[in-house]
Amino acid sequence: MTKDSDGDPKLQVNFDGADFVVYFYGCSNKTNCDSIQFASGYKTKGRVRKAKANEWNAENRFPQAYISDNGSAQIRHYVYLGQTGVSHYDFIVLADTWVREQKNFEEFIDW
Repeated sequence: MTKDSDGDPKLQVNFDGADFVVYFYGCSNKTNCDSIQFASGYKTKGRVRKAKANEWNAENRFPQAYISDNGSAQIRHYVYLGQTGVSHYDFIVLADTWVREQKNFEEFIDW
């Protein structure tokens, strides 16, 4: 666990062979955050074009793909947790779904 540039929590995660980051948003005093973002980036040096990201986005609801200005591919999934959070079970399902979709994206871009 680290902190982002605003001082909010940030998790660097390695889970089941997948490396990703979890960012926290809508925090009150650096706690009680109301949303998170799963994120993963790939230094593809422009090999993955915007058209490929658009193809992914057209066929997949979550996560969404982006190509950065420097040509790296990224995927992100935003989750609103609400005022009372999500259940332990639902969070496990979210994390499992993220890891599965991250692996699918990596195959999609020939990572």
